[in-house]
Amino acid sequence: MKDDQPRVEDARVYHHHIGKTAGTSLRTWFSGMFDFDRCCPIVHDFRLRDKDADYLADFQFFTGHHNHALVERLRALGPTQVFTFLREPIARERSHWSYLRKLPAKDIARHDDPKRGLSAMAALARRPDPSAYLGASPWNLQTATLLPARPGRDRAAAAFENLLGYDAFGLVEETDRSMLSICAALGAYPRPLTERLNVTASKRRGGAMDWSGEAVAQATRQNEQDLALYGQARKVFDQRWSALLETLDVTPGPHEVSETARKLAARARPRALWENTEFDMRRGMYLSGWHDRHLDRRRGHWMRFAGPTTVSRIWAPLNRRRPCRLELDALDPMSPKIVEELTVTVDGQPMTARRRRGGGWFKKPSVTFEATLPPLDKPAPFTELKFDAPELRSDRNPRPRSFALGHIRVA
Repeated sequence: MKDDQPRVEDARVYHHHIGKTAGTSLRTWFSGMFDFDRCCPIVHDFRLRDKDADYLADFQFFTGHHNHALVERLRALGPTQVFTFLREPIARERSHWSYLRKLPAKDIARHDDPKRGLSAMAALARRPDPSAYLGASPWNLQTATLLPARPGRDRAAAAFENLLGYDAFGLVEETDRSMLSICAALGAYPRPLTERLNVTASKRRGGAMDWSGEAVAQATRQNEQDLALYGQARKVFDQRWSALLETLDVTPGPHEVSETARKLAARARPRALWENTEFDMRRGMYLSGWHDRHLDRRRGHWMRFAGPTTVSRIWAPLNRRRPCRLELDALDPMSPKIVEELTVTVDGQPMTARRRRGGGWFKKPSVTFEATLPPLDKPAPFTELKFDAPELRSDRNPRPRSFALGHIRVA
């Protein structure tokens, strides 16, 4: 990590998403840093192949199931920061098998094309014996995804060489350390990955861990290159993590992750301060514990729903060297009880809630949280806004309900 490392918001960034490597969670986590209209909406390679350089140049953040050729196309446009995640190959194979078993028909139809054969793979995955699915499943997918145009004979070595050319990479099995390593390499504010979305690797969803010994042996034979790639990547990842601890003067041990996050946060610098401004959720910001942005098309408002956890955070670049007035608009379109019991704090200090019984920005019962913040002599670069919502469940809706954040005003 260099002191002159550009901030991630100033760069073109590409998350090379290999299937079933926590990509949905990472997409939500990283895309939130960037303004909505700067995030490329195309996440599948077969829909991006015909787009020219002018189209690509309009965006700042890319993510999706693209091959390595997109890395070369983006770098031809100018400096591009690239990162990816790998996963232990047998666990990744099991997760994908479980995912296809649960995938609704409407999603298969939306994402399928003749070359992918998603419908046929899903049908094979639904059979009790996974051997037929494994026989048709792409072998060594992680290696193939990272290959250059002319890989040579040793495909795993060629993929590994390309991986080392990326600015950073992480491992699903080391999520917390990976997120901090990537933040350090890309110049992003360090924060936890709480958006564990679309996770299919547990027995709870599809019995993904219930393969027989024969099925595991078959998957091992078919993924020898991926296993070699993952083994090499694991060694490099451990070396880079040790180097990061040494750079930050962090002692290895049970508190190394939290201490690394604290020291990286102290070194972070915002691109621009929020001063005398008002914006909705199209704005990019550092956050954790939020879903993707959502447009209410009837009223033209952009919002962001909290979740999947009951605690959500935003790290706001406020100018704390002078008095600062902060207002946040929140609502729940279905259950007013959510916002009635919602609490919001600024660096641990509670904000005052001013409740509206309709007529607000969403024409629904809402709450405006307000606070006047005193000036600080030595302010931190970012101010933590913490949202703590009640956990409401019902028989008809077993998932926790969440509120939506709509507007932020700073004066």
